Amino acid sequence: PKPMEHQLKQERIWWSEQTLFEVQKMELALKQELHKTTAALREQFRRQIEIEKNESQQRVSLIDRSLSRLREDFDTFKEQQDVSAPVRQVADSVSQVEAAIRLELDAFRCSMEDHHRQHTEELSVRTASQQAALDAER
Repeated sequence: PKPMEHQLKQERIWWSEQTLFEVQKMELALKQELHKTTAALREQFRRQIEIEKNESQQRVSLIDRSLSRLREDFDTFKEQQDVSAPVRQVADSVSQVEAAIRLELDAFRCSMEDHHRQHTEELSVRTASQQAALDAER
């Protein structure tokens, strides 16, 4: 009877070790998969934000160039004109338009920064939730 009990005990130990080994293998595979997925998400967000940043910078510089040309054209026009009341009114309205456009540009810059911050936070939250899910599976 003793050798049989010993054999059963040895088999149980062997099965426990095998099960533990399989669980550890699965855990490692999950960790690697999480790491790859997280890295891919991070890269995707980074590329998307880079694209959006470049597009907004192009729009901003285009508007800046247009404003500068308008200002130069207007200054040239003002020099050529007798600075009468109507010209002063035009000058005032151009200045107001320029100020309004610059305010709009600043608001656009702020919204791009908010957008960037929000994407960064979303990525952090997703990474944390995937890590928590992985920890919970242990």
